[in-house]
Amino acid sequence: MANVNRVLRILGMFDLSRPVITPEWLVEQLGVSRASVYRDLGQLASAGMLERVPDRGYVLGPMVVELDRQIRLADPLLQAAEELLGRLAEETPAPCCCAAFTATRSCASTRRRRRRAAIRR
Repeated sequence: MANVNRVLRILGMFDLSRPVITPEWLVEQLGVSRASVYRDLGQLASAGMLERVPDRGYVLGPMVVELDRQIRLADPLLQAAEELLGRLAEETPAPCCCAAFTATRSCASTRRRRRRAAIRR
């Protein structure tokens, strides 16, 4: 189980200020062997969660994008609010937003009024 926890920690170490992570940095941060870090990175890369960038390190991979899309399309609150959000956007000049918040994360959807095409005469 320690390996699963470490792999999840690695994924949690990426953020906007650190979009690329090197194996050397992970060895230092996690306090584990170089072999363990490379094994974990290999597993994450095989699953599509990370991609290796030659001469730079690792970045979040395409599976993260797929999971993000799935969350956005399947979130129960956003699904329930979709119709209402669309109606509000059509009736309001300002953008409309629906958001769900937890202690550490948020998920939001916004809609704007559709621009009507100009009619030429």
